[in-house]
Amino acid sequence: MKAFGIQVNQHSQPFIYLVCIPIAFLLIRQSYPAFWPSISTRAITVFLELGFILLATPSVAKLKIWNASQKYLLIISLWGFCAGLSTLLGDYPWAGSVRWFELVVNLIFGLYIYLLIQDSPEYKSVILYSVMFSLLFTLVIYLGLWITLEEPYGYDWVSASPFFNNIRHYGYFIATALPLGYWLLEKSDNNNSTSRKLIPLVYLSLAWALLFWSGGRGALLGVMLATACFFIIAPSNIKWVLTSILLGGGLSQFFIVESSSLNLFHILSWFNTLGQTSLNTLSANRIVIYTDAITYWWTNNPLLGAGADAYRYIKPGNHPVSHPHNIGIQLLFSYGIVGLLIPTGLFILLTFRQFKSYIKQNFVIFLCII
Repeated sequence: MKAFGIQVNQHSQPFIYLVCIPIAFLLIRQSYPAFWPSISTRAITVFLELGFILLATPSVAKLKIWNASQKYLLIISLWGFCAGLSTLLGDYPWAGSVRWFELVVNLIFGLYIYLLIQDSPEYKSVILYSVMFSLLFTLVIYLGLWITLEEPYGYDWVSASPFFNNIRHYGYFIATALPLGYWLLEKSDNNNSTSRKLIPLVYLSLAWALLFWSGGRGALLGVMLATACFFIIAPSNIKWVLTSILLGGGLSQFFIVESSSLNLFHILSWFNTLGQTSLNTLSANRIVIYTDAITYWWTNNPLLGAGADAYRYIKPGNHPVSHPHNIGIQLLFSYGIVGLLIPTGLFILLTFRQFKSYIKQNFVIFLCII
């Protein structure tokens, strides 16, 4: 018996479960209003990750050798310990311990995936396909909603969009899944037929259309960085990527909405206002949020920070947000200078390692993390 092209047995069960996670996450969240708040979304994530860990533990236990760098494992373990110490000594140790537990589950989840893929690399493709399928699934749902609405032009797509409580969160998902189209391009290079480029071209065009339509500048900047890196390592595919960008930009204009926060023109308006408004206004008040968060961190505990998820309860500057909207400042505020330097150094090491790698497809997958 097979599922998703995978022979069903005890060894393959974790992979089949992993393939189902992206769609399961979307459906569970959409089906139950209790899971709509962002903090409840974290509960779904941990629940699904624990299920995978439970299924994968027997397979991981049978591995004779962990094909993972002991140096990197030590660095990650050290960061987890420092994060736990920051939380224990922080302002909200009990509430923060829940977030720290989530981080530990995230780390184990990622480690298990890495170990199992290293042992059975043939499953890597189907896992990546599941992420791309999830993006296309959301596209179908959004198109269905557009068709069934009496007036899609005036619908509140920003805060009432399917699967996400804010359209910007959808943009982050798009930004993660879009570079997988570059992976498809690299796979198609193994066959000289131009027709093999059609599938990645269609996928990339649809993904770029969604990215432009969602109007997220942060998501766009992230994809632009990943695309620039891809151009460096795969110049032969530049023409295909540029074609998909043009097609995606054109497609996005067939779905103009009333909200000024969406669509390609919202993204382009940022360039029109350069020099006319303050940087804080352009960043949607982010600069003030960053400044208040850094000031609080430096004044109270610069070495270890305020603890996991402490920003949600402290709210420096009384801004109506639960996090500072910047991963670097989030790490600095929560875990101090130690908690920032360790993951930053690890990320730099991994980036240089991938740049030196001769396996382009693995580097393209790394672009999704960037």
